[in-house]
Amino acid sequence: GCVAWDLSGRGAKSDLFVLPSDVDFGLVTLGCRSREQLVTLYNVGGIDMNIKTIRLDPPNGAFVVNAPATPFVLPAGGQRQISVRYRPPDVQVHTGTIYIESDATNTSQANPFVTVGLKGTGTTDSHQVDTFDQNSRPKSDVLFIVDNSGSMSEEQSALGNNANRFMSVAAQLN
Repeated sequence: GCVAWDLSGRGAKSDLFVLPSDVDFGLVTLGCRSREQLVTLYNVGGIDMNIKTIRLDPPNGAFVVNAPATPFVLPAGGQRQISVRYRPPDVQVHTGTIYIESDATNTSQANPFVTVGLKGTGTTDSHQVDTFDQNSRPKSDVLFIVDNSGSMSEEQSALGNNANRFMSVAAQLN
């Protein structure tokens, strides 16, 4: 005879997204370190994933990564943060890569990594000068909000009677 089974199922995935995917620390003075930048790992799938390793290449360069101990489980819909700092050893451009190895469904056995690119530039400049140029003829916006209730009729009249004076003083002051 013939046997029939009713089967049902639902596919699930665990995609790993990392934001930002690139971190540029800009110019950092020698002997100083950058502000801490946060990189967030997101599991946007419906099942847990395993974060197997988080490593920095080059390992002992200008960048320092502070990440949770691996391996760990990133639950479905969950997120974890890692922090990155840059401390230039010399005056040049430095680059690095964070490799995050996982069993996420958007990776493969041939390439189990999601990467974050790092960049920073060492400089000897120890200060920064900000310059703000103001127009010789500054502009302003003026907004009058007028209460139109009956109890404000005297104030409305005063405003109307003095509008020309206000405009002439504003024009005098440029």
